[in-house]
Amino acid sequence: MSATDHRDIISFGSGVGKYGEANYTVSTQQSDAKDLIRSLNSSLGGLFPSQVWSEHKRRVMAENIYQASANLTGLSLVRAASHQDMHVHDFIAHSLTYRFIKPNDNTICNILVSLDDYPHWFQFSESKKRPDLLWLTADKRPDGALNLHARLIECKLCAASHRELEDAQIQIQEGYEKLSLLFVPGSKAGLLDDSQPDRRYWWMQLHRIISSSIEAENRQKVSEITRHLENLAEGNFSIDFGGAIFAFWTDREDSPAPLCLTRWNIAENVRGVLYTFGGKCIEALMSEDSYNISRTWDQLLLDSEVASFELPEYGDEEDGPLPYNAPETDDEFEDDDDEESWKVYSPALLTTSDFTNGSISLQDKEDESLNLKPLESEEDTTEQSAGAEATYESFVEHDKEPEVSIEETKEIDETVALPDGTAQTKLFDLSKIRVYLGNSSSGKKIYWEFGHPGLNNRHILLFGSSGCGKTYAMQCILSELAHAGAHNLIFDYTQSFTTREIKEGAERFFPEEAQHYVVEEPLPLNPFQPQRFPLGSRFRNEDPMDLASRVGAIFRKVYGLGTQQAGELEKAIYAGIEAKGESFTFKELYETLLTKTEEKGSGTIETLLNRVQKILLKAPFATGGKLSWDGIFNSEIRNKIFQFQTIDDYTAKAVIEFLLWDLYAFVQRNGGNDKDPKVIVLDEIQNLDLDPNAPTAKYLVEGRKFGLALMGATQTLKGIGGASSYSTTTLLQAAQMLVFQPSSTELADFAKFLHDKDGNYSVQEWKSRLGSLNKGECYFVGPELNEVTGNLRQVVRKIKIASFQERDFS
Repeated sequence: MSATDHRDIISFGSGVGKYGEANYTVSTQQSDAKDLIRSLNSSLGGLFPSQVWSEHKRRVMAENIYQASANLTGLSLVRAASHQDMHVHDFIAHSLTYRFIKPNDNTICNILVSLDDYPHWFQFSESKKRPDLLWLTADKRPDGALNLHARLIECKLCAASHRELEDAQIQIQEGYEKLSLLFVPGSKAGLLDDSQPDRRYWWMQLHRIISSSIEAENRQKVSEITRHLENLAEGNFSIDFGGAIFAFWTDREDSPAPLCLTRWNIAENVRGVLYTFGGKCIEALMSEDSYNISRTWDQLLLDSEVASFELPEYGDEEDGPLPYNAPETDDEFEDDDDEESWKVYSPALLTTSDFTNGSISLQDKEDESLNLKPLESEEDTTEQSAGAEATYESFVEHDKEPEVSIEETKEIDETVALPDGTAQTKLFDLSKIRVYLGNSSSGKKIYWEFGHPGLNNRHILLFGSSGCGKTYAMQCILSELAHAGAHNLIFDYTQSFTTREIKEGAERFFPEEAQHYVVEEPLPLNPFQPQRFPLGSRFRNEDPMDLASRVGAIFRKVYGLGTQQAGELEKAIYAGIEAKGESFTFKELYETLLTKTEEKGSGTIETLLNRVQKILLKAPFATGGKLSWDGIFNSEIRNKIFQFQTIDDYTAKAVIEFLLWDLYAFVQRNGGNDKDPKVIVLDEIQNLDLDPNAPTAKYLVEGRKFGLALMGATQTLKGIGGASSYSTTTLLQAAQMLVFQPSSTELADFAKFLHDKDGNYSVQEWKSRLGSLNKGECYFVGPELNEVTGNLRQVVRKIKIASFQERDFS
């Protein structure tokens, strides 16, 4: 029966519905083939107004699109029959996709599944996003099993748009991460530590889809592969995945051939491709001879033409155009099968050599060439092509702190000590630093994009109860940073970084000589030295009143002083500074307060002295010297530890506050350098002063300007002041967060926090998810690199922190 014959539209589904329980057929008497073809005809005219197609040509193209419906899931056809533009456009895109792809010669089935018909596959997914289609093909193995090939496809039928491509890449990634866990062969299922008690259900889902498709196509073929289908139902099969983005641009003429814009790695040994189609190519796909431009999966992977295109600055337009140019030559990739062909290409990370090798070419808005380079493969290199710049600032928009300009990557030749005592010159390149955190449930490596200039800041916070794996994660992250060449300073008053607490595998990055025991070697810092802060184009010293107020605020926070006690303390400090200047000491402050206790009505001062006398008498600072921050951050030791072991908590916290103030003044005086950031580590950060005028809050708000990155950890939001307090709001400015399992009393607050970040799940659902986390598991909350566009996107993703044994520190 031809497409023009009058007939009802019939559809069927197998294993569909909310739980995959339904097999059904659907018929409608409200629309027939002629009606749908007329609707397709009309839609083509509206979608491609610039195409001069005759009425006859449009009708032929509409009929050819309709003919592809026999190979699409029935429900797609029924939706299109509603004549709603969205469903008609989806149907056109899916039909174009079917006409573009073709199976290999030895394929026994060729199925294009609409994933909208299988919502139960994604019921417990971390994200509600998924691709449009699953292209499922299979071939027979000699042992009676099937080789399944699952290709996730996202179609875009719209005006050329940068944002559409970014969304598509996310949809492919999310689809892979879910389906790769569901459809696991029996030979591998036992290796997974997951929550799928009976994988036979998912094997039967595959069986029903393939068998019903083959039966509808050829009953004889079913009998020929009965044994293969039985083995599939028992989990005896193999499966491999891939992904493709097909962007059908409605506002482009371009080449009559499809253009491969880029290829990327979705996961290890899982490859993705991005193809775009202009008006001429779409016309060819809808013609009778579309087979001439169709591709098998292998051909998609090895297509020799990679287009040259331009990316607009991201965020420059609300839904801005994505211009691109057809390649001027037909240069082919050299050695398509070698490993070099499968580096992860990001528009942000290519070199000039890639232009001549036939890879992607990019230009910024002003038509100035960007010399960019591929992401590092396992064999890191420190050499760059002559004249190459490792920057992609020109098309990354900073939402905050636009005054920070990154014009070039800072490279610093430094001699670093290796564990065997030898020295090695290490090249520090901020743009290359991607801190490996761990793996998603699908095995995808997840990174803190530490070196990406698109970050609002380089702060990271770790939340979770005691024993959930925060300290292990911190040591892993600091080891990765040290290995990359960054300098880190750890204020350890919780004894999480003592020699005994350093985890196996991290010893080389936390040698004994990294420990500075404050109890044995008091730090050379004068707490009563006025700090010099910038005032316009010059610097101004604190006056005695400002200095007394700042020092008094430290004591007030650490010791919980009341208003009267704090007032008396500030008066004593002010008097001492006025009398002795910078030579005033803690011991003299103690004597001043002690004298005041002899006065009438001195109960307030007596209480004050009882609280602070230990730090005043202990005198935790050395005299006659000055702390060299330059020396600390240019040392061969990359993880410097100020160790407060055996010092009481109050004294340790007070000393840390003084040190943070001194460092803040230092970076203000010296300008800092965001291209050479210094990481400050504060465990149990809620115990420090987070008021607006305190140094920790200043680090969080202004740190990037001065090249400061902060790593903080805490067990609580309540202890900071609650989810809505200023202190909590300030902490949550950190661009990167890891949320481990919280305590039962904190569960509701963290669930609300994650619900605000990802509203796909209710607060109650987030409570359940957080409560089921195992040790070392956490939710990654922050920016993730889109490897197609080079931009960052905000995600919430469950990950497991990688062990030291899984990390490559070669």
